[in-house]
Amino acid sequence: MGFCLTNERMKSAMVTQTLTVWQQITVEFNGNSLSASYAVENGVVKVKTPFGEKADSSSPFNSEWIARRLLEELATEGKV
Repeated sequence: MGFCLTNERMKSAMVTQTLTVWQQITVEFNGNSLSASYAVENGVVKVKTPFGEKADSSSPFNSEWIARRLLEELATEGKV
């Protein structure tokens, strides 16, 4: 006895994958140039450094502005 999926079951069994595009961002902080990667996933701005990451979705500002602010917060916490 074999296992067979109908077209409808196949469609519901498929997993939707999205491509996340990471971009570089740089800020000046206490006289130093700091860089990190950021991306927007489902309306959430995510910033990553080798030592930490932060995310925010609550601000109405543009994603690059949010990413810069998050990178400054990471720098304040010593995570860059």
